[in-house]
Amino acid sequence: HVAQSKKEVDFINKESGLGPATFLAELGVLGPEWVLAHLTFADNIDIRSVADCGSSNAHAATIYARRGSQTPLGEIQALGINCGLASDWMINDPWEGMRVVSANLRLLEQSHKGMESIKALEFATSKAAKVIGFGDKIGQLVKGYEADFILVNLNHPHLQPFYGTPASLVWYARPEDVSDSFVRGRALMRDRKIINLDYHQAIQKVKQRTPHFADQMRSLGGVSNGPKCPCGYH
Repeated sequence: HVAQSKKEVDFINKESGLGPATFLAELGVLGPEWVLAHLTFADNIDIRSVADCGSSNAHAATIYARRGSQTPLGEIQALGINCGLASDWMINDPWEGMRVVSANLRLLEQSHKGMESIKALEFATSKAAKVIGFGDKIGQLVKGYEADFILVNLNHPHLQPFYGTPASLVWYARPEDVSDSFVRGRALMRDRKIINLDYHQAIQKVKQRTPHFADQMRSLGGVSNGPKCPCGYH
């Protein structure tokens, strides 16, 4: 996580006179194997440092919308930095992520071409795969790649009329429209049922651990610092 907050940028600049990414570059640690999350408050010098070192950028679009801050994605892309959609910790919904990143760029550039729908799909698939170093194995349905893919059920009112365009999926599809999921050709979900996983048992295990995690966050001054929820879990 680099240049994620203004406080971080100000502290590193005060101590070193550099931005966070440039500071890492000066230390000689940045390189093609690095993935820098966010770069929200990175300036042009920082972004150039990332490009010069061949590092990649993970773009967690829904986080920025929630916090009211936006990364310099246009500049990042213009310098040819590998950049793809990331979920961070908040919402693991690529459909929403694609819509948010597209909307953000279109609003910033005042143009519907800020990020076209096909580019948003690539941002969530082939480009994201390239960021994590698997661009030659996953992210595309081509010969020689691992058979990772999903099936989308188009027989829902909100997907009609379906014109078969990228925009039809990016702007209207929802997680519940995904009926089947395959990894390396092996089915992990068929007809909306996850294979070899007790869904409700998994949810209960998460809930059992939630109080512990909430207490940890409060003790560290994290975002869960309000009064405890009456449900007893938060």
